[in-house]
Amino acid sequence: MLPIVAALGIYGGSHLAKQLKDYLQAKVAGKPGLQPEDQEKLLQKFADSIGVTKGYSAAEAFNTLAKNHVNSLAKLAELEKADTDKKDEKDGKDEKEKKDKKEVKKGEFTQIHEKLEEKIKANDENAKKVKQALEDALALSEPTQKAQKEYSESIAAVNDMIKDQKVSVDQAALASYLQEAKSKAVTAIKEQHGHELEKLKEKFEDAGFKESLKNSLEYDDEQLKALQEKMINSITESQKKELEAFEKSSNDAINNMHLAAQQERDKIAFIALQYEKNKAVRDYINGLQPGEGNVEIQQLADAKKISLKGIKVEDLPTIETITGRKIQYDKASNTFTMDLPNRYFNKPSNLFYHSKWRSARKADMMSLAQAVKACGYGAITMTITHNDPEHVETLAKEAYAACLESGFPPDKIRINATISIINEEGKKVPKNLKDLKGDELTDILFKNDKSTLKSIQAQAEANNQFRKQISDKGKEQKPTAKNMESFRETLDKYRKTEEAEKQKPVQQPTQKLNM
Repeated sequence: MLPIVAALGIYGGSHLAKQLKDYLQAKVAGKPGLQPEDQEKLLQKFADSIGVTKGYSAAEAFNTLAKNHVNSLAKLAELEKADTDKKDEKDGKDEKEKKDKKEVKKGEFTQIHEKLEEKIKANDENAKKVKQALEDALALSEPTQKAQKEYSESIAAVNDMIKDQKVSVDQAALASYLQEAKSKAVTAIKEQHGHELEKLKEKFEDAGFKESLKNSLEYDDEQLKALQEKMINSITESQKKELEAFEKSSNDAINNMHLAAQQERDKIAFIALQYEKNKAVRDYINGLQPGEGNVEIQQLADAKKISLKGIKVEDLPTIETITGRKIQYDKASNTFTMDLPNRYFNKPSNLFYHSKWRSARKADMMSLAQAVKACGYGAITMTITHNDPEHVETLAKEAYAACLESGFPPDKIRINATISIINEEGKKVPKNLKDLKGDELTDILFKNDKSTLKSIQAQAEANNQFRKQISDKGKEQKPTAKNMESFRETLDKYRKTEEAEKQKPVQQPTQKLNM
């Protein structure tokens, strides 16, 4: 194979020859670093180590809905004003401009609310009846309040259970339970909405209510009908927004938990690799006792089974790349550092380290990127220092590839390196890349190497698709009946504990008077 490559080198100007050479180099070198399929094998081996690390952030979603629920004329007036202000803001009007043009006009609900309040202060019975009737129609029903309490208490218990490092939470059971809790809440909210619209219609059909409304507002039948239509339309719109806000909060919470689950898989896969390849790490983890550093060690009948729960990459005594190169971590600056061997003066084991026919250098860079990802970071800056701008450019490209193929989004990757570029006058000038990201970065770094960029992007997309398949498989996984029952039993204990805490009498401070 080598003579063929040497021959290709003679015809370096040929684009086809370059492509064939790059292809052969990639085939010989092989895929660099820990690939997603390798991570999956490690995760299967250490499946018990993958825990739930993030709570459900929509615990207060139902309470927020109840707090903001339109349950009175006052709330309708607030809603009307907010919509008017939003429209004025869109039209570019400010308060001063409206006053100057005498455009300040109160909405109908605001006028009605203020008029009723004035009459109530004057002890007007009709106004009192109208206000009370509307509040009765729009109040949260008893079943809705019960559903709100059930949702809030159960989600609070779920979050308490997740916080408890001693409890192993079945992820499929958790996902199923949260989906069930959300579904029940949505059903209750929809029933509440239907119930209050029905009650409101009944009020406007009630002769006594209509009479009180006419007398207190001095409305005729036509005005009354128009008010009914406007009120029902406004409340229907507010209900739609309420439900959308609740569902968005719930969906965001679930998506955040899935994101946290992926971060946990990244972490466990990296630590598992360190455990298998790095004796110092293996001795460190094996030497930990239960409860030390939030680590679980389960004693089985035949052997000691190690769970990597609670272990942080930052706490490992030493970190190595997949090829065995040392990665230094500085807690003070929160920086990972790796030294590459000299290109010209090397010990025999590093003799071909920088050769394109080997993938060791990029593999080490991927290990560096994966170490950062395993710490839970969603963005990365790779800093490259070398006195040869051309070599820096090569390293910068590999660093970008390592970050992208490790799962960092293009707009979250920064390369702090200075390369040489040709300016408009045709002269070589230094260019620092540290402030560039996304297309700005790749347009300069890969300006004359678009085929390499496409190859990197294709590999990154393939890696991301593999990760997504694993993530989607986890989302779709159904819990066994036994696991679901166990989950509910454990959750019930946390709910009882919470209830007991609420029932505890508030201890009054003891006061002592010295005479």
